[in-house]
Amino acid sequence: MYHCGDEGEFYRLTGKVRKGMIEAADYRLLDKADDAGRPKFITFRFRTADGSYHWTVFLVLLLRDDGRQDLLLCCREDVWETAWDRKSLLPILATSFGIHELEPARQPYFRLLRELCQAMIHYSGIKFFWKDRARRFAGVSQSFLDYYGLKDEKALIGKTDEDLGWIVNDRVYRDAEMAVLEKGQVTRDVLGQCLVQGRLHQIASTKFPIYRGKRIIGLLGYFEDVDESSRHQAQLHTVSLIDAETGLLNFRGLWLLGEDYIDAYRRYGTDYVCVLLEVPEYEQVFRDYGDEVAGKLLQAITDQLLKIYSLKGTLARLSGCRFFYITRQRLNRDFLSTLLDLTNAIHGITAIGGYSCTLYLQYAVVQGSEGRDFDEIMQLLKERLNDAKEQHYGQAVYIGDRLVFDKEKFDKLDEEVSIIDPDTYELVYVNEYMQKSYGFSDAYSWVGEKCYKLLSGLDGPC
Repeated sequence: MYHCGDEGEFYRLTGKVRKGMIEAADYRLLDKADDAGRPKFITFRFRTADGSYHWTVFLVLLLRDDGRQDLLLCCREDVWETAWDRKSLLPILATSFGIHELEPARQPYFRLLRELCQAMIHYSGIKFFWKDRARRFAGVSQSFLDYYGLKDEKALIGKTDEDLGWIVNDRVYRDAEMAVLEKGQVTRDVLGQCLVQGRLHQIASTKFPIYRGKRIIGLLGYFEDVDESSRHQAQLHTVSLIDAETGLLNFRGLWLLGEDYIDAYRRYGTDYVCVLLEVPEYEQVFRDYGDEVAGKLLQAITDQLLKIYSLKGTLARLSGCRFFYITRQRLNRDFLSTLLDLTNAIHGITAIGGYSCTLYLQYAVVQGSEGRDFDEIMQLLKERLNDAKEQHYGQAVYIGDRLVFDKEKFDKLDEEVSIIDPDTYELVYVNEYMQKSYGFSDAYSWVGEKCYKLLSGLDGPC
C-alpha cells in the first residue's frame, strides 16, 4: 500500500519496478488510476532474479480516504505462465480472435512430439518420471507404475519422495534433485535404496533439468533396479552365446568353452576330443527348396546329433550345417562306433518337408593334445574335414581305418549286401534288401551284433 501525495511521487515509487521491465505495453496507464475507482490492468514481460522472463499482470487501484489518495499496487503471474494446459488453450484463444491456424508450419511437429511422448509414457520399458520445481511428482510412465505395483498415478501426483516415505536415505536424492533444479546439473546413476511393494531394492537414478526458455521449471528422471539390471545383463550375455536357430552354443560360446578345455589340459593334462561335423548337401537343399525346408532339415539333423551326444559332451553350431562337438570321452572303438551310428542316422534322412534328399555326414577328429591352442585345433579340423570331402569319406562306412564304399549304389540293390568287421565279427552295414530278408530293424539295431549269431544262429565263429 503506497500513499502518494501527487503524480510525481507515484512515478518515483513505481520507477523501481520499471527498471526491471524488458518489454512492456503502454505502461503510462499505471501513472494515473481511474478517478472512478475502477482498477487499471497492464501486463509486462518481466525479468526475475534468476534471469528468466515471465509475463506479469500489474493492477493499480485508487483508494480514497479523507481526501488522501492511496494506491493499491498488486502483481501476479499471467495465466499463461501457470496454466498446465496452455498448449491446448492457445488454439482456442487464437480462434476467438479469428485466427484459425496457430503456427501451421509447426503443428505437425508438435502433434508428432505429443504422440511420441504418449507412446513413451504408455509403452516404453523405461521407468521415468517428471517433477515440478518443488520436487513434487507431476507424472510417471506406465513402467514406473508397474514396478511399484500402482494402479494409477493419483497416489503420486503432488507429492515428494519424503511425503511418500519410500526412500531409505532421502537426503541423497533430495541433494541430487536440488542440484538439478537450482544449478541445472545432470546427475547420473545416483545409488539409493527404495522400498518397492514392501521389499528393499537398490536403484540407480538419473535426472536432468526441464527448461522453458531459460528457466528451469522441473526435472525429468528415470531409474534402474540394480539387481534387475544385473540379471538382464546376464541374460543378454547368455543369449549372445547361443545359436538362435538350434539352441546350441554358437561360435563365440564354443570359443569360450574351448579355452576352458585348453586350460584344463595345460594345468592337469586332461586330454579331450574335438569333432567337426558337416552335411554339405544342406546348402543345396537351401538353394533348391528355400529357407523353410532347409530349416526343417537343420532341425532334423540337430535332433540326431543331440540323441547321440547330449549326455557325453557339448555340441555347438558354427554356421550352415557345420557343427562342433567337444568331449573328454576317449577316442576309442566306442567313440568311433558312435560316429558310425550318427553317419547312418544322417544317411537315413531321405525326405524332408515333402521333398526327397540324400545326405552324407562328413567329419574330422582331433585330440586336444595335438594342438598348442584352440586356434590350432580348429585349423587341424578344417584341414582334415577338407581331406574327408575330397576322399568322399562321408559316403563310406568305417571298419577300423576308413574304407570308401559307395552306399547309395548298394542301398537299393536287389541282392543281399553286408559288411562285417573281420577282427570282431561285428556287422557294420547291411542294405535294404538284406534287412527285409532277415527281418532286421530299420533303426540299425543289428549294427555291432556278431555275424555268426545274427546270420547263422551260432554261438561262435563259423
